[in-house]
Amino acid sequence: MCRIDGAAPAQVYRAKIVKARKPHRCGECLRGIGIGETYRSVFMVYDGYADSYCTCQHCCAAQDWLARECGGYIFSQVAEELEEHAFDYPTIAMPLRKLVAGIKRKWRWFNGEMMGVPPVPPAQIAHHVLS
Repeated sequence: MCRIDGAAPAQVYRAKIVKARKPHRCGECLRGIGIGETYRSVFMVYDGYADSYCTCQHCCAAQDWLARECGGYIFSQVAEELEEHAFDYPTIAMPLRKLVAGIKRKWRWFNGEMMGVPPVPPAQIAHHVLS
């Protein structure tokens, strides 16, 4: 079950891809987004409260998968949601677990170099099976 199930949509939601003019922090992996790096900037009003979020391009792949498969996601809970989906859908578990590992490692290899931006994982098999 998706965490977004039953949640009301935001009253205002504005997302855009921008180039950082100052340092930011990704709301998913918590790594620093450096000057000149592109990231997703989101402004939203939910339940009467305004907030903004920054997401690095790496974590956008995870958010995009959840948006496509579940209809949305909860900011800062993407890794946990992917772990649950990996458990529920073992046929696509490996790509989801790779995203979780990247998020936990702040998208750095063991030698400290940045990982490449991952692809959005494939669709859940269950979505293609007719009832």
